Amino acid sequence: MKPTPASLTTSSQLETNVQQQDFEQLLQAIAREKNRLADWQALANLHQREVLAKYMPLRRQYAEQQALLIYLIDAHWHRERFTPQQMDKLNQLLRLLCEQVLTVTSNSTVEAIQQRHLFQPIKQPLNPTASQEPVVELDEYSVFEQEQQAAAEQRAAQKKAAKQKTKQAREQTTSLKSTQSIRAVYRELVAVLHPDREPDPAEQARKTSLMQQVNVAYQEQDLLKLLELQLAAEQIQPGKAKQLAAERLEHYNRILTKQLKQLQAASQNLELGLKAAAHLRPSEIFSSKRLKQSFKADVKLLQQQLNSIQHLLLELSEIQSFKLWLSSYELNTD
Repeated sequence: MKPTPASLTTSSQLETNVQQQDFEQLLQAIAREKNRLADWQALANLHQREVLAKYMPLRRQYAEQQALLIYLIDAHWHRERFTPQQMDKLNQLLRLLCEQVLTVTSNSTVEAIQQRHLFQPIKQPLNPTASQEPVVELDEYSVFEQEQQAAAEQRAAQKKAAKQKTKQAREQTTSLKSTQSIRAVYRELVAVLHPDREPDPAEQARKTSLMQQVNVAYQEQDLLKLLELQLAAEQIQPGKAKQLAAERLEHYNRILTKQLKQLQAASQNLELGLKAAAHLRPSEIFSSKRLKQSFKADVKLLQQQLNSIQHLLLELSEIQSFKLWLSSYELNTD
């Protein structure tokens, strides 16, 4: 039995009604997701300001002390004699310390030491004379703690550094995903708004104005603004579903569905980055209170590490203490 014109019209109208409902629901979902993303972004910006104000100054101080430790180890390397096993351990330690310092600050002396020890053979240098690198001049200070305690503190510092490196890797991945999402929206907008492809003068002027806003939003890496401009470019407005043809509705719904997924991905990326900063697994529940507690603990631990390395520098200026420390020190291979 062939369908009648009336049944075809009813079927077409039902499909259009569904698309109209999808259109309005997608716009509502996008509005909610924009608010959610804005909340995550505000929290991420606040945390970033805290890190820059309270954590990074301490981290730079710690890197300066690590550089002094590098100079001291390198000076002992050239002045003293070590077993092949000790030489190997010193090589690994210097490479690790150099990498940690150079991730925080530029230092040409540390870079030179890093290059020298990158493929250093395990043997005593032929010319055990003074290093060209500056030797630490240590002022008088009350010395301090037992060697085992110093070694334990240093191991804790290395483990913390490994955790920090993992956290930075997560944050870099999150940042990369956000950048890729922003770039994808930008490219779509460039294709839609290219003024040279528009013959109508009024529409060309509208697209030129929108394109200028798009360029500003892209330079500022503002995903929310780019998505808002994408709606403006397509002239998508809430409450207008009934005025749109079925074909146009389908096109708009595809755009809105993609926008919603991009917003959800951006929110998830920020959430994962903040969870990493709070030392939470992706499956764990995030709270701003936990983030504050973790950050406070990170700052406190870094201050302890700074005090510990300053004490360590004083002790290791004497070669016997240095060798004793080296024998008890365990490299973290994580």
